[in-house]
Amino acid sequence: MAWVSKYAAGFTEPLVSQVCGIVKRDLRAALDWAGGAGVLAEFISWQIAKADILQLPGILIAAHDVAFDPDAVGTVHMNPARLLIAVAIGHQQRNVLVRRVQRYLRAVDAILRTSFEATPGDFYLNNLALPVPPFETAEKTPGLPLGSLKNLQIVGHSLTEVLGAPTEGFRMAGSLTVIAEMEEG
Repeated sequence: MAWVSKYAAGFTEPLVSQVCGIVKRDLRAALDWAGGAGVLAEFISWQIAKADILQLPGILIAAHDVAFDPDAVGTVHMNPARLLIAVAIGHQQRNVLVRRVQRYLRAVDAILRTSFEATPGDFYLNNLALPVPPFETAEKTPGLPLGSLKNLQIVGHSLTEVLGAPTEGFRMAGSLTVIAEMEEG
């Protein structure tokens, strides 16, 4: 007899994919809103594995950790699941760099807050295009199980120090910490 799991929980993998699809879909409009029309370039590097972002501008969307509710019976209750979203950019002038990193963070923050608060159905769509790489060509979002995402909050932004030298250009990263509460059967 084949083994069958009692639960169908996808944990954070479908959540990361869904966030990637939503950010990819809304990115151009959000960047124009945060930085002015055409000022901020779209990400040329997308990653879902925690590693250095080598091509700039780039974004990392990765599961960080997850805690489970030990009192949940009959469901898998993730409270919270933490995602790390980091953006990295480069520029020749430090002061411009610092302002632009904050604008990229503002754009991604606005995408996620707007999607969860104004159009929460976005998290259940199974037809959003995913960035290539890290996903396969023509791969679409899986869509979360209907009603599984109970809460999504951005709990903080952080900035790294400016790195590099004027002759090479400067690099800087910023990150968002996102917590999600999910309940899956």
